[in-house]
Amino acid sequence: MAEVLRLGRRVFAPTDLIVLAPPGTPDEGLAAPGADLTRDPEAARRTGAGLLTADPAAALAAGARPDGIVYDAGGLPGAARLRMLVADGWPVLVDVDAAGGVTEAIAAASVCAWLGARAFATAHPYEIRQALDLIAAVRGDRPPAVSRRGLA
Repeated sequence: MAEVLRLGRRVFAPTDLIVLAPPGTPDEGLAAPGADLTRDPEAARRTGAGLLTADPAAALAAGARPDGIVYDAGGLPGAARLRMLVADGWPVLVDVDAAGGVTEAIAAASVCAWLGARAFATAHPYEIRQALDLIAAVRGDRPPAVSRRGLA
């Protein structure tokens, strides 16, 4: 699999976490004009956007770019299934809003990110982004946004 994820004009490193708002929300990210990620294989080929698919092997056979495929987990998978999907080497999209409200979505996103998911569909992109930044800092994938000494 590719070292980086290329979605349209954007390039994401393996440690980057992608937050997508679902269609119809103010921060719509899927299949919007000029979107970096689409569910339509023909649109992905035509525009160069990444392809969101439940079957990466079929997408490759259909001519999708290997560095633009994102595995759609189909909602919020259990931990064992998520580990299996991540082990296949494709970036995995989970729908964290399937967990319930904002608090539950933040918790689900945190666990999924820790297990290796890289793309998150949510109606709460700002809250989820904060949680994912925290997880990345705790895991050591990136430095914390703010660092303070706790000495009095």
